[in-house]
Amino acid sequence: MKYQSCFRNRMTYGRIASLNRYKTVGNEFLEHSEWIRKLRTPSLIGIASVLTIPFGIFIITPYVVMNISGPSALLSLLIAFIIMFLSGMHMNELMCSMPKSCLLYNFTYVSFGEIPAFLVGWISLLDFTICIVIVAKNWSSHMNLLFHGLFNKHFTVEMPYHLGSIFATKIDFFAVLAIFCSSIVLCCSIRTDVQVVPLSNVINDRFWLLYR
Repeated sequence: MKYQSCFRNRMTYGRIASLNRYKTVGNEFLEHSEWIRKLRTPSLIGIASVLTIPFGIFIITPYVVMNISGPSALLSLLIAFIIMFLSGMHMNELMCSMPKSCLLYNFTYVSFGEIPAFLVGWISLLDFTICIVIVAKNWSSHMNLLFHGLFNKHFTVEMPYHLGSIFATKIDFFAVLAIFCSSIVLCCSIRTDVQVVPLSNVINDRFWLLYR
């Protein structure tokens, strides 16, 4: 009975281990030109600022100024900065384990296996989707504020039925257009994205100067 129990435990462990496969880093993956590390420090800073600057200008700063102004807002931003710094250090450790520029999904697949990579991939997709929707919606709202509601009159359609309190009651086609244009840029190579990044940062900085 003891040997049968050990055999069953080994069989169970083998099945679990077979489910959590690891990605093999072969020559085909290493020699793929699109993943070779060619981005320098200015390009990496620009790519990181594409998401952080819109969040700071269109979402975090207006909300903090309107609702939570005071020491608590400064403390919360400081805590968020510390968390993001630790997250960046963790990503740096993962990047050191791979000779290529990859997504978090690839790092997790190589280091921890297929099951954690599956979860990380879907969580990252959900995170990116939520971030894109929030930034596009708030960017559209700021454009309407800047042009005195011009886009709200011509690019907004009332929904025929309401799904609930958490969903919008209007379809903002100007935000949809922003998401569509961003999707086209993201479908291009990393080199094309790096060329578009400075233009996006200049537009965000102009918004910041207009609202000061």
